[in-house]
Amino acid sequence: MWWIQAWSEYHVEEPEIRLDEIYPTRMFTTAHRLKIEGKPGSINVVVSNTSSTIQPIFDFHSTIVMNFINPYGIACAYPRLTFDYRGLMNPGIQSPDKLNKCYQKYHDRGFSIVSSLRKWKGFKGHECGVDPSCSQTCRSIRDGHVLFADLPGYIGKQHILS
Repeated sequence: MWWIQAWSEYHVEEPEIRLDEIYPTRMFTTAHRLKIEGKPGSINVVVSNTSSTIQPIFDFHSTIVMNFINPYGIACAYPRLTFDYRGLMNPGIQSPDKLNKCYQKYHDRGFSIVSSLRKWKGFKGHECGVDPSCSQTCRSIRDGHVLFADLPGYIGKQHILS
């Protein structure tokens, strides 16, 4: 994390967040909270234990936090739900009781968090495994339902290679 502190206004708050105590996955074990002194908000940087930097995001507690920033842009995996202050619990989480604090935090911020789309009006007739907002649908960051906004200065593969 030294490079973040060296090249930005952010500083890393201690201690690191132990995710392996909350989540049963081995995709990630820690996160670091970054803040700018005197300004509201923070960014959590999740440390991946895999060669994929994006895969662990889909192991988090709900669709609300299945978003990421990379050098090329900002992505929201479930924009239809997130922008309506709605979130689905991740069915892959085996111990939701450990996550009550997480769910409560987003509930306090105005989100409705449920285990099934059918709990909301407008989704009663959705087709499981097909609807892109359904937790049973196999999703990909390239499936056309992920919102991705390019960051200024990104010009494509030439930029990646240079």
